[in-house]
Amino acid sequence: MAARRSILIADPDGDEVRELKQALGETYDVFVARDGSKALELSILKYPDLILFCRRCPLIGAPQFLRILRSNPRTEKIPLIILSEEPMPATASAGLLEGILIKPLNVDEVRARVDGVMRRLDAAHRVVSEEGAVSGSLDQISMADLLQIFTMNRRTGCLMLSDGPGGASAEIFLHNGRLDDAVTGAVRGEKALFRLVGWARGRFSFVPNRRATTTSLSGSTDSLLMEAMRQQDELKRLEAELPAPGATVERLVPPEAVPEGLHPVTAEIVRLTEFYPRVGDLIDRAHAPDLEVQLALRSLLTAGLIRLVVPETKAVRQALITQDELFDLLGRLRRSGMAPTFLARPKVAILCSDPGDLRATATALSHLPEFSPGDLAAVAREGSGTLGTLDLGGVLTIDFFALPPDDRWLPVALALSAGTIAGVVIGTSGTSSTTRLLSLLEDARRAGVLVVRRPQEAELEVDSGPKANSSARRTEIAVDDLSDASLERVLRTLLCQTAGQDLRGVTL
Repeated sequence: MAARRSILIADPDGDEVRELKQALGETYDVFVARDGSKALELSILKYPDLILFCRRCPLIGAPQFLRILRSNPRTEKIPLIILSEEPMPATASAGLLEGILIKPLNVDEVRARVDGVMRRLDAAHRVVSEEGAVSGSLDQISMADLLQIFTMNRRTGCLMLSDGPGGASAEIFLHNGRLDDAVTGAVRGEKALFRLVGWARGRFSFVPNRRATTTSLSGSTDSLLMEAMRQQDELKRLEAELPAPGATVERLVPPEAVPEGLHPVTAEIVRLTEFYPRVGDLIDRAHAPDLEVQLALRSLLTAGLIRLVVPETKAVRQALITQDELFDLLGRLRRSGMAPTFLARPKVAILCSDPGDLRATATALSHLPEFSPGDLAAVAREGSGTLGTLDLGGVLTIDFFALPPDDRWLPVALALSAGTIAGVVIGTSGTSSTTRLLSLLEDARRAGVLVVRRPQEAELEVDSGPKANSSARRTEIAVDDLSDASLERVLRTLLCQTAGQDLRGVTL
């Protein structure tokens, strides 16, 4: 049977001490001190699991008691709760691992706080005692405490997190107790760590001796955690003033009209709004920590450079394709002869000879609810790369990528295009520079190609030689512009008519 845990109550108020002792005595061994000097003596002799220390204790006050407690190796790790008649500033509570309870005390609240501390201590004991893999729940032990325990015990390995906010997962790497890297989704480094410290729910498991491939964190664990908790507290304080992650923003000025001399974080947010209208995507894609990004968004809203878009009251948006059309597409893909390696996650290639067309396409894609954008700013800048993924009802996920608009990049395009089920040519005015890339899609990948052209553009020439069969697999659609509505029409044509043709004979 496990030994009973103990609590030291240091408070000059006899009535309050008796009430607390009666409430806690059935579960815990309770020691009592009427002043700070006696509390310090009992702390060293009895080594309690938790101390409740009244701010009004005579002889030795709370700040001095805390300093002495933390300077003694025997007592430095004992958690402490301050009992106070009034709220204390954050600076005054620094180092109080379990915070403050305001008098007059609510016995049920005290018991709940004490029970929570004891559950955390039990979880921490299991973590410390297990030299190998260990797992548990963040309901029992906070992220900050967990990382401090691994740091103090100089552990090396990977702390894997799951079932976080929105079902998110993450990894934090340590080496000899030092934090090396933190990753969650597309976010890593301090930005990821600061976000993860705020997780109050989820599961964790520690895999020993697994090392990070890169080091993105520097500084001591204590300094990183203190800054993470400061930023989390500030985000909670400002929560009502900040746009929600699901909100949408719109830039109100063209790029050339953006004022000069903006803070680097603010300037980056202005640039990113072109491709990431959803606030959550903006926060994820910006390099700065979440708090700095949110403050920059607030500044831009106040300055009138962006605005929050209020959704129009209208009927529920129709799905990109119907269920019948989705099942028809799945059937075509299964019958197409595509390699099983790519069947679960096929690709669509976007070929734009005009950088402006690629930018407009990327922007319109980012506005689709079904589309999860990649680094669109980088793709628009470099002319190639992963645009993002299209999720069709959780049944089929398609990766969209842009081919570099130059035949000289053919070897790169060959590797990038493995698993392509269709291609989309945006604009026909500059296709002479991408002839071999188009041939790659139609001949090497045997992918159907959808040609999107404006009314003033000429039709894309169809081969009449030996490769006529390949070019005959093309579909064509005319659009007036590359607006959101036009792109939805393009995608419906792509998914219902072009994608999933006969791919047999294609090698990996």
